[in-house]
Amino acid sequence: MKMRLSSDRIAQGLGVTEESIDAASDVELLGSSEATIVSIVEMYLAMKKTSESETFRYIEQLRAPAGRGNMPPAPTLRTYLRYRLSVEHSHGAPISEEILSSSVDEVRNFFKKQARATIEAEAAHRGAPTLEKLFGPKPSEEELEREDLLQILTPAIVKGYRRIAAERGCAPGTSISDADIIHIYCLVNKAFGRVAEARGEDLPWKFVNNIVLIFLQKYQMFGPTVFMSHLDYEAERYLTHGLRAEYARLLDLR
Repeated sequence: MKMRLSSDRIAQGLGVTEESIDAASDVELLGSSEATIVSIVEMYLAMKKTSESETFRYIEQLRAPAGRGNMPPAPTLRTYLRYRLSVEHSHGAPISEEILSSSVDEVRNFFKKQARATIEAEAAHRGAPTLEKLFGPKPSEEELEREDLLQILTPAIVKGYRRIAAERGCAPGTSISDADIIHIYCLVNKAFGRVAEARGEDLPWKFVNNIVLIFLQKYQMFGPTVFMSHLDYEAERYLTHGLRAEYARLLDLR
């Protein structure tokens, strides 16, 4: 951000200085062009196992509340960033190609270092839980059927989400079967529940209900491949950074 300040006459005219950037709140920084770049590149890297077309379609849905435009056909990371910056930050000075490239490289390097540090920490502390140890293999249909408690609660869970979908006009829609709802509930509950246990936290059931609703929406919009990729990403993020504020909301299925 400080690098860009020298070429942003609008910011200079508003009295923005390096000192004011240092003193800015998190909320103010999150509204910057640089924060937009970090957010998009982070999600792009997290979804490396997904096709680029699905990745950009998913990111576009997430950023739609900030505005929409004409997304370039078959975008690359750089052309997509250019497009989103033109939509979300049209009021500021354009970011030069040099600054954009430098910003992308810095974000990539940051997450590479973070991943390397995590691997080294796990190697140094062999008893420390890894994601593989925490989650294990995805549950099979047979394993799901053996969960007696879930079998008892299944009608209430399905009925609750169907009611919420009718009231809010959200997922689960008709494309998601009752069995899908329970399967998704199990996957999300297992992923987030084991991370909560590893962090020594108590994850309220009504938080889980809300998290499942969010993931039902993702499943309906983007399908199982993106859903699984994003579930892995969000569980890992919870493990390292804590629960997102949007997840920590109570949802009663009754």
